[in-house]
Amino acid sequence: MRTKNRLVTGAVTLGMLANIALVPAVAAQDTTAACANPRYAEVVTRLDERSQNLDTKRKEASEKLAAKRALRDAKLANTRAERDAKLAAKRAELAAKLAARRAKVDEKTLTDAQKAARDAYRAAVDAALAARRAAVDAALKARRETIDAAVSTRKSAVDAALSTRKSAVDAAVATAKTAACAATTPEQLKAARDAFKTSVNAARDVFKTASQAAQDAFVASHKTARETFKAALDKAQSDFKAALDAAKAARDAALSTPSGT
Repeated sequence: MRTKNRLVTGAVTLGMLANIALVPAVAAQDTTAACANPRYAEVVTRLDERSQNLDTKRKEASEKLAAKRALRDAKLANTRAERDAKLAAKRAELAAKLAARRAKVDEKTLTDAQKAARDAYRAAVDAALAARRAAVDAALKARRETIDAAVSTRKSAVDAALSTRKSAVDAAVATAKTAACAATTPEQLKAARDAFKTSVNAARDVFKTASQAAQDAFVASHKTARETFKAALDKAQSDFKAALDAAKAARDAALSTPSGT
């Protein structure tokens, strides 16, 4: 997921603010008489206009981000539903095959000892199947919970980073407006412009770092969930095989023991 690339919406706008907004007006202005230098009043006006444009960009970016998140959540839910359906189908197929095999065995003429061995073996197999199923279900549940938690954590981290960036940029704009309006010389206006650029760039860098950290943490959690899930499945299968081998050995031992001994 290219989170930092998608979410740095408004970076160009911020750059325009930093590089264009604090340019001295070409013509003298008679408005905003409260400013120390009436010529710099236009700078404040342009900052206000750019700030309003940035607010619009933020709203659009927020809506796009919400839509992408909703789409991602829908895809995840759909993928899980499909996998659940496939797992249920495989289990049903296994149950049908097992029932067919047992029906064939039941068609044969068996002694009481053979029936007892058969019943004990079936009970052991059923227990092993139930244990494997429970282990798989638990592993699947744990994996999904881990991923859901990772998604939620990433969302919170990105939202916090966006909020922090907004606050920093808004503060930079307010400070720049005050400094520009108070400026009386080109040097003072340039100092205000440079300070504004520094603040905006710092806000952008902090956001990029935070959003990348959020994505890295998500990827790490996702990898851990996948590896843990695989290990749990391997163990479930290994335990099932061991239980099945033990059941077969017990059955064979029972059938090899002479009746009445």
